[in-house]
Amino acid sequence: MYNIDYKTLSREEIEKFREIDRSEVIEHDYRYIDGKLELKKVFFDVKGFNPDHLQSLIHRLYGIYDDGGTIFGALEDWKLVGLSALEDRFRGENSDTLNCAILHISKQYRKMGIGRQLSQLVMNKAREMGAKKLYVCSAPTKNTVDFYMGLGCRLADEVDEELYALEPEDIHLILDLSKEPL
Repeated sequence: MYNIDYKTLSREEIEKFREIDRSEVIEHDYRYIDGKLELKKVFFDVKGFNPDHLQSLIHRLYGIYDDGGTIFGALEDWKLVGLSALEDRFRGENSDTLNCAILHISKQYRKMGIGRQLSQLVMNKAREMGAKKLYVCSAPTKNTVDFYMGLGCRLADEVDEELYALEPEDIHLILDLSKEPL
């Protein structure tokens, strides 16, 4: 059994993101077509982060941190095995929504509740900051979208154009934070 510690990461700990094992075999993706999700059969054997994409994510994490956002880590023996990031900028028509910008769990540690715990930390922090909703740009993989739907997310009625431009293939979701925590 694993002994996982959760903490708010310092700026210096952001580089630990390189320790996350992004590997996974993807056999199904969702596509957003005509207002609904359609499941498509695909096959991708992802061996890890593309080095350019990894560097871009680390750069984004520094930006989130420097702009006042919060980055949570899940660690086992000081090794980062999961990470979630919450932006500090309110979005949406009513400026009541915060963006859960990043959530990654190392392959070996998936399906152990770590993603759920990191998401709960993000939700609690967003509520503490006064947010009523959480915006999530989910990778379109079946496992990822199903995970977020299991948290209570639903398809976003109002798509954030800036976030859509960053990841147009993502499935854009909203989580109502007024509901009871997980």
